Amino acid sequence: MLTKKINIILFGIETVGSSLINQILSNQNSFLSTKNIEVRLPIITNSTVAFFEKPTVKNSWEANFIQFSIPFKVEDIINFVQENELENLIAIDTTETNDLLLEYFELLQNDFDIISINPAIETLPADFNASVNANVKKFGKDFFFINPTKNQAISQTILNKIIEIAEKPDLKIAV
Repeated sequence: MLTKKINIILFGIETVGSSLINQILSNQNSFLSTKNIEVRLPIITNSTVAFFEKPTVKNSWEANFIQFSIPFKVEDIINFVQENELENLIAIDTTETNDLLLEYFELLQNDFDIISINPAIETLPADFNASVNANVKKFGKDFFFINPTKNQAISQTILNKIIEIAEKPDLKIAV
């Protein structure tokens, strides 16, 4: 059976982000055997630096992040996914600042679905949400906001949204 490769770009490695990484890694075999979904984490960032996956580096993500992370801009991430022809992209924002929110538009335009738990989104004007929704519709992508204050099992809820996106019939299947 053919496998769908899902590429997660994770923004934020604090409590929720690192918990999500560990859940993804511990459930890899289950996703593959029960759903034919391979979930990858080719880019992991904190607020200032990013770890870009290298085929030759296969250690624990914490060690890789500390040893190999470099300063980044969102355009660096977009260039990386384009150069490496990564498909089925999901940006996950577990940060708590406005810094990444304005980048949502560029991510949507560059074929990313977005899952956010960033509470700062609730402080933005309604026209921001309207613009995000217009871009979601325009580019045929998904956007999910999970309110972190109303959800106790945040990383599991994010994982469920990843699977929901992965099970869409229009996603590309790896050959």
